[in-house]
Amino acid sequence: MRNRTPRQNGSNGDQSHNVFLAPVLAFSMWKPFLTSALGGNAQAQESFGTIASEWQDFVQRRLKEDLALMQRLAHGGTPD
Repeated sequence: MRNRTPRQNGSNGDQSHNVFLAPVLAFSMWKPFLTSALGGNAQAQESFGTIASEWQDFVQRRLKEDLALMQRLAHGGTPD
């Protein structure tokens, strides 16, 4: 009867240390991509911050103008 346990040849060896090495290799391969993606993300966030700031300034100015209009209309002396 044949032995049913698989044989390990010399080329396979013990691969337990390769399991721990895989994340390091993967991170080193993806590092340039991650660096550029994070740099692009920072630029996008800065641009969105600028747009949001300008939008808030616009809305604030419009609300002040609308409030001033309502106050002028409320203080009118004649029916016209």
